[in-house]
Amino acid sequence: MLSKHSVPSESSKASLKRTKSSSQSLLNYFTKKAKDNNSEQSPQNHEAVSSSGSLSDETHAHLQSPTVSGSVQSVSESESHDPSVPSPSADADESHSASASCCSTDLPTSTHLAAAPENSEKSLVSLYDIGLFVGKRDIDDQTKEKLLESPWTPPENYKFPRSEHTKLGKTVFRSINHTHLKRHHWLAVSDVHGGLYCKYCVLFAPLEVVRGTGRRSNVGSLVNSALKSFSKLYGKDGALDNHEKNKYHIDAVGAGKDFLHTYKSPPSNIVNRLNAQRLDAMQDNRNRLKPNLKTIVFCGQQNVSLRGHRDDGILMDEDQASQGSIVENDGNFRSLLRFRIEAGDENLKTHLEKSSSRSTYIGKNTQNGLILCCGEEICEKICDEARQSPWFAIIFDETTDGSRKELMSVSVRYLRNTCNKGTVVCEKFLCYVDCYQAIRPTDISESGEKRLTGKALGHIVIDLFCKFNLDLKNRCVGVGTDNCAVMASEVKGAVAEIQKHAPLAVRCPCLNHILNNSLKKSNSVLACKTAVTKMKEVISFSNGSAKLNEVFKRHLGQAMTGLCETRWSEKHDGTLQFCHSLPKICDALEEISSWETSETSSKAYSLLKSLCDAEFIISVFALGDILALTRPLSLFLQSPRVDSVAASDSVKDVLSVLEKKRTEVESSFHLLYERVTAVVSEIDVEIQAPRVARRQGNRANHPFSSPEEYFRRAVFIPILDATLTDLKGRLSDEVLESFNLRVLLPLSMDLVGVQGSPLTPEIRKQLDKLAQTYDDALLNKSYLLESEYTMWVQKWRRIKLQGGDIPESAIQTIDACDSDMYPSIHTLLKILATLPVSVATAERSFSTLRRVKCKDLAPNQNGR
Repeated sequence: MLSKHSVPSESSKASLKRTKSSSQSLLNYFTKKAKDNNSEQSPQNHEAVSSSGSLSDETHAHLQSPTVSGSVQSVSESESHDPSVPSPSADADESHSASASCCSTDLPTSTHLAAAPENSEKSLVSLYDIGLFVGKRDIDDQTKEKLLESPWTPPENYKFPRSEHTKLGKTVFRSINHTHLKRHHWLAVSDVHGGLYCKYCVLFAPLEVVRGTGRRSNVGSLVNSALKSFSKLYGKDGALDNHEKNKYHIDAVGAGKDFLHTYKSPPSNIVNRLNAQRLDAMQDNRNRLKPNLKTIVFCGQQNVSLRGHRDDGILMDEDQASQGSIVENDGNFRSLLRFRIEAGDENLKTHLEKSSSRSTYIGKNTQNGLILCCGEEICEKICDEARQSPWFAIIFDETTDGSRKELMSVSVRYLRNTCNKGTVVCEKFLCYVDCYQAIRPTDISESGEKRLTGKALGHIVIDLFCKFNLDLKNRCVGVGTDNCAVMASEVKGAVAEIQKHAPLAVRCPCLNHILNNSLKKSNSVLACKTAVTKMKEVISFSNGSAKLNEVFKRHLGQAMTGLCETRWSEKHDGTLQFCHSLPKICDALEEISSWETSETSSKAYSLLKSLCDAEFIISVFALGDILALTRPLSLFLQSPRVDSVAASDSVKDVLSVLEKKRTEVESSFHLLYERVTAVVSEIDVEIQAPRVARRQGNRANHPFSSPEEYFRRAVFIPILDATLTDLKGRLSDEVLESFNLRVLLPLSMDLVGVQGSPLTPEIRKQLDKLAQTYDDALLNKSYLLESEYTMWVQKWRRIKLQGGDIPESAIQTIDACDSDMYPSIHTLLKILATLPVSVATAERSFSTLRRVKCKDLAPNQNGR
């Protein structure tokens, strides 16, 4: 919160992060939730701005990106201020800044994780486990509200603690369950201490009470210590019934309810009621920040950087009125504020005219604080949706950005129920993490070297999700990464480290990375490698100058698309464009070769001659023939709505078509050869096979009877075999079978044989694997899976006979599956829909980061 100063304090940041926001707007949240934490010091202390709202994935990637975040500098809380005007901020220092760059590149502090000890159990505990606050009396109000309203609650598949007792010479066990929590609103489970607490008494009851004899004694279990004996909870001597009758418990519940009422309704606070002027000042302080907050949110939604060349000093000069400088650019933020004033925002104009230069709340520190609040609120909203989903999956990737920081992009995939569309898949970016700042101390070598090993990256992800209060142990079912060794290694990979804390999680390899790496294998064929190199030379030449680019645009109708190895769709588009526009490219090069500029014309002439080579043309068309099949698959796999079964089916379809091309290679290549013949006729090139020597060791020397047969053997078949073999090796049946969850989809069932039993030996084997893998997720009731499956198949056989629609995807099947009739299948279908198929969301966040944080916006000597 912004209290006394324009820079949020650490406790205020934590408060804003923990607060659950509504789906209305950042501004509405601010007006309802901001509180005055320094009421004892001044009647006009200033309020916090908390923000909520639903922004797009690119927007909150921008809000949390290093471009717009800036560095939030702390300001001493001991500065005095005039109680009659808004309190001063650190903005006064801005006018003394020697230089200012466009924007800062420091990451928000929300991505700087506190290092957790290795293998520490507490690092996996919820922040709001009531056991962490036993015996503490210095808890802030925001944390108290969170502990009373929404403390940590065990998930459905949670294994509750149990106690051991001896009865009639036999050992018996007693346990608790969710029914006890629903019966007693004051009861809370502590995963840390493995027992029960009264959340009201932990926070408000005295540590000692006076008994009937006048002696003072500790209050005991449920308050100072956890209740771990569950043999007798109800009745005359029942622990829960007796506790509920204690006077200190009744007083604590009353105190807790009074606290919540006062917390949620500041006007009912006795201090505010006695001092109406203070309440008015609070509302006025909030209104002062509304224009600033709206402007920042607008810039974030439009991916607009806030800073200019100089964004310090007074916004409104007496001489210039509301006009900005015509010679200096002081940034989009300040320009938009002037535009608001010109459009008639009298509140903003009055605030800037009457406030001192130290309390305008428009400086870089205030901007950083508000941006940080926006990013934290967006993260909290996404995490809150993920907590409401029964399962979630992690998607992460890391790269080096333009300012030479090693950033990890972290996203989360989960299911969300909607009123209109039913169950939908959500795959949303969470935040960037500076890996070298978030690395655990235990992962740093004795010499002080910070190495981003798989173990270190895994620890960063674990710490981050514990910070976001997302349950890895019981609800994380998948981890999506690329297939590099540091991620995928079964011994020391990042995924293997995460799986130690998330036993239900399976590694979900990125199918887009696999496809892209397999297509690179076509470069192992010399003819294909040479063709790709020549295409890159022509594309680079076309972009060499504005004059050259204009010539190519005039002939082709558009600029030439590059052949980027990491952008999955760009390589497809560039190669296919080259095939389609080869005659036009040759015309452009022929025109340039006639220029008087010798260097440019000679380069164009040499490129033209290399493009008119028969082997080059056939290689380009052979590669384009394969990429024309894989391009739709690459785009399909990038969609966040795709489930693993649909992705697996699409990959198998492409493999089947490629295998058919290989089987019928003569007819397939003949069609391709006819297309090549039509193209070469336009550029006056004759297709001739190269000379064949008796002994040849440097190029293809296949026997042939015609040029078509030679190029089929020397070019088309090797390119097709290299791609097909690598795809089959990377996309094995084990990878594509979606961990045996495919068997649950109606499209995969035998719905024809009405009388036959669906439980074939193969089906039983798959169901047994599912039961072993997800026994904990099925609440140890996996033995019911076979009977549920039998009824499940019978349902769809009946629907098919009646002419009903059969769902085609996991999401559609979930909506058609009754959770009471088929609880195990319903759970497994949700797990299937949650598993990611690619890391496209993380890759897109890097693209967004590059747009708003280029090398020109790298930090300067002043750290801005």
